[in-house]
Amino acid sequence: MFYRTQKLKQTWLILTVLCCLSLTISKASVSCLGFLHDKQVSGRVYDAETGESLVGVNIIIKGTLHGTVTDIDGKFSLSITEEKVMIQASFIGYVTEEIIAVAGSNTDIYLLPRYEELQEIVVIGYGTQKERNIT
Repeated sequence: MFYRTQKLKQTWLILTVLCCLSLTISKASVSCLGFLHDKQVSGRVYDAETGESLVGVNIIIKGTLHGTVTDIDGKFSLSITEEKVMIQASFIGYVTEEIIAVAGSNTDIYLLPRYEELQEIVVIGYGTQKERNIT
C-alpha cells in the first residue's frame, strides 16, 4: 500500500511540473508572437488625378494573405513583422501599386485610374414598370 501511494505522489508531482512547464512555454510563445507584430505601417490612399481619398482599397503584404482595407477617409494601418515590407494597394478600376513600407512610417499611396478596365464593365438590369410611372 505504501509503495502504491508513493508511486501516485510521484506521478502527480511529475504531471504538475509538466503542466506548469507547458504553461510557461505557451505564455512565452504568445508574448514572442505579440512582439513580432509590434511594428505598424499606416498611411492613406488617394486617386492620383483628383487627389480624393479612396475608400475600400485592398492593402496586403506582398506574397501573404495578411492585409487590410482603407476606411472612409482612405486611411489604413497594418501590423508587420519586419522593418521593411513590400505592400500592394489594389482597387477596381485602378492600377495596382507596389510600395516598400518602413515600420513606423506614414505611407501615402497614389493610384492611377485604369480607363480601359472601366470600359469592360457591363451593367444589366431587369424589371418592369408601367408606362405612366415613367413619363
